[in-house]
Amino acid sequence: MRTALALAALAALTVCNTAPVKPDFGLKVGNVWTYSQKSGDATSTIKETAVRWVNSDRTHALEIKADYSGGYEGYLYRSQNENGLLSFHNSEMRGPGVAWDLSPTVLIKMPFNKGLTWNWVQPFRGQTSGRVTQADLDKLTSYETAVIVSDDEEVTVPAGTYKAFHVQVSARTEARGTSTEDRWYVMGVGLVKSVYADHHVRTERVLTAFTPGK
Repeated sequence: MRTALALAALAALTVCNTAPVKPDFGLKVGNVWTYSQKSGDATSTIKETAVRWVNSDRTHALEIKADYSGGYEGYLYRSQNENGLLSFHNSEMRGPGVAWDLSPTVLIKMPFNKGLTWNWVQPFRGQTSGRVTQADLDKLTSYETAVIVSDDEEVTVPAGTYKAFHVQVSARTEARGTSTEDRWYVMGVGLVKSVYADHHVRTERVLTAFTPGK
């Protein structure tokens, strides 16, 4: 009898330890996020709409169209799995299109333990002017480190008060120096606040409205 109970307990423990966790970062077609963003003295509005899922031969990502009050648009590509929340690179600067051949950036890494850190190297993929050498581009390569500051932090934005994951990303480039970006994510909603700061500017984005897809 004791042997049977011990085996049952071991089986239950094994299932518990190996069962995959399925996070929900609010990636659903039809979701609409509206943000207010202040950078220096300028304030703008950003509306992000989850349009559709796009696929490669190995994975998929949610296509999110961003409309800026300045009159231009861009595209974001996000995915989620047992490893956390992922961001795919655009095939062009603002999209649409996914660079499937490039590894995605991990925005939030599981398991969501306070103090968990991870690192990556971000090559420069923006626009340049004039004659630019590879050495110049290397100076714009960003070396980044993310840390989970808190997995249960209260944050208040115009859209409401939430319990959020607080992630801080520190970046360093030879040409631009250092910067930090704090991000607050909420399960079932996504990004609700971010604050970016370097030697020149501070940019804060807050969620003003969230409409879930149907």
